[in-house]
Amino acid sequence: MVVIGLVSLGGSAYNLVGQQRATQYGQMKERPRQLFDNWSNAKVMGEGRTITPRERFETMPISRRSTFAAVTNALLYTRMTDAKGRPLGVVMDLIDSLEEIAGQEPGEGSSEQFRLYIRLKPGAIDKLEASREFHRGKDNTIFHKGYPINYRQNGSSPTMQFSIALDKIRADIDVDYRSSGFPKALFNGHLSASNSDVRASGNYPTHLRRWPGLIDWWETEFPDLVAEFAKIRSRVRQAEIPVQAFLDNAPEATVVGTTADLFFKTWLMDRDVPGALAFLSKDLAFCSNMKESKEKRLLESRKKLLFLDMLKAANKELKKPKSLEEVLLAVPPIDPFIKQVDHFQKHTYTLATITDGDRDHFVCSSANSESTNDTPHDRPRVYGQNYVTKFRFILDSGKGGILRLLWVKEAAIWKIKAFDAVAA
Repeated sequence: MVVIGLVSLGGSAYNLVGQQRATQYGQMKERPRQLFDNWSNAKVMGEGRTITPRERFETMPISRRSTFAAVTNALLYTRMTDAKGRPLGVVMDLIDSLEEIAGQEPGEGSSEQFRLYIRLKPGAIDKLEASREFHRGKDNTIFHKGYPINYRQNGSSPTMQFSIALDKIRADIDVDYRSSGFPKALFNGHLSASNSDVRASGNYPTHLRRWPGLIDWWETEFPDLVAEFAKIRSRVRQAEIPVQAFLDNAPEATVVGTTADLFFKTWLMDRDVPGALAFLSKDLAFCSNMKESKEKRLLESRKKLLFLDMLKAANKELKKPKSLEEVLLAVPPIDPFIKQVDHFQKHTYTLATITDGDRDHFVCSSANSESTNDTPHDRPRVYGQNYVTKFRFILDSGKGGILRLLWVKEAAIWKIKAFDAVAA
């Protein structure tokens, strides 16, 4: 859980910014202020010291203050209606109490930044389910750890997302400012932390298109995010990615790596899109957390069109690189049961072998793939028949998304069976 630290400001520094920050607290609507005050007062009891809600707000980092302001503004100005158009109240009515505020948290993933952690009122999920303004999305099986139940707001960006714990009481709420459609999300920052930061370039006017009344008092204090993401990207590229050899469990890893390398060069360096499409399985799968269609299973032709759109979008964004190292960066797997394989392009893309059970989950071939109780690791773990490549696109903005490709053997040739875009 995020811990909010208090900053000690000297007298002169405080005089320079104190009036502005006090105005920010005073600008809060009654219900957001009550939510914040109750949370602050509860923290005082645990801290054993005296601090007013105003003082706590004024000394919070700006990323947490702006996150609280933006999310509560969205909660307050989003009305819910049932299937017949009857009012169900505003989304703020679903919130019982605030547990924590996460702003820009160094070292944390995008799913743990720029969001509110809250407790829901009894019956809140029933209202989300009944509301025309929200829909149940695919459960969060990797990201939003501990909060798998997923409800997304309908309509174009910006939209709110509720990620709810299995106890159906605790939840995190964030705002997605960038399109979550594939393949745009790979290149527009949707899969990076800036997607939910109202201060990031372009996000504030996007916010106002849907929710009124938010004042950008942080504008003069916040630098452009691009430079920060460039620094992060540089640090990641310089870091050594730990890779273990599991060749006993991955007998065809060399062949898969060679095939994958040929695919990436055909696509990104030769810019031969028809040639890259030849690496696809005839039965392509697409299973993603991103909002692409209300249909659980897309038509085969639609999946291949999505993949084609992704190939073209990448070539447009990345220009023509001289090497794969210029445009791709390996991303290690999170799951300990996904076994990395050492290969000659290990810094450009991760190559790993997965179990049959994980393959079924990856391609959404199991009905359990949308169940919060699904644990594919309970199935027998047989390695060497399925491989995954995982990498991040390297963009000047630092906002490149992560793409995973599943490789399976068809008629003695390794093919791309499924693709999936994930958050950083």
